[in-house]
Amino acid sequence: SDVPDEVKADRRYAKFTTDYSIDGMVKAVGAEFGGIDILIHSVAFSREILKPHKETSRKGYMEALGISAYSLTSLMRAAEPFMTGRPGGASAVGLTYLGGDRVVPYYGGGMSTAKAALQIDAKQLASNLGKHNIRVNLISAGPYASRAARSIRPGEFEKSIEYASERSPLPRPIKPEEVADATVFLCSHLASGVTGQVLYVDCGYNVMGV
Repeated sequence: SDVPDEVKADRRYAKFTTDYSIDGMVKAVGAEFGGIDILIHSVAFSREILKPHKETSRKGYMEALGISAYSLTSLMRAAEPFMTGRPGGASAVGLTYLGGDRVVPYYGGGMSTAKAALQIDAKQLASNLGKHNIRVNLISAGPYASRAARSIRPGEFEKSIEYASERSPLPRPIKPEEVADATVFLCSHLASGVTGQVLYVDCGYNVMGV
């Protein structure tokens, strides 16, 4: 709900909504459709991501943690009434990264900490919400050249893709469609007994020691 005044006053957004809070957005969706079967969490941000961890400011650290990790908890709390009692249950899927498990260069500014927090938060939420047949899982995708990823280190991020693909059991880059397919699986009845898990979609790169 901490939205800058210039955004709140922007006419492009005002015609859609005047409530920018997570709670307000979820309630609007729930009221429109009568319930929520699938919730996708795919937001992460750190303005200091290129800084080494030791140089991260408290402000930057807390901002990255709030946007990238706590937002899932906030979303699930707001969505719980609309996801409870859905036919076949409901599913939430978030996106994490290997940087939450290991040190990855140029993934500082609190982002690695935020992904680690997101991963334990997803397990906590799976435990909290399981009694309502709400499943919560994460996908840890390997590096691929999305617009967001390329913007972190323009011209350099492609080297991360090449590095990972050369060292993966499946020696190739992952495809965005493979992440999408894994998401469909986790949201479908095929994964009805799966919750609190991190599914790696990275051509097996996470299993390698070097």
